[in-house]
Amino acid sequence: MGRLQSAAVIVADPREGMARRADGQTVHINVCEHPTPVAEVRRIYSTVSGTLGYRELPQPSGNDVWQVKLIMHALG
Repeated sequence: MGRLQSAAVIVADPREGMARRADGQTVHINVCEHPTPVAEVRRIYSTVSGTLGYRELPQPSGNDVWQVKLIMHALG
């Protein structure tokens, strides 16, 4: 087994009012001591963006909306 490595992705949006954080960061994914850190960062990003992806709030579509509809239907 190879040595463990780390990787991170930080994305900042320079547009005024577009980031929710004061430092302008919109994405911050950190993977420490992993055999394939870049692949793990990609996996995490794909999972999060597929579930919590950006869209306008009035837009009633997306994977997260579909998941909520399934849960609500199951709960009755």
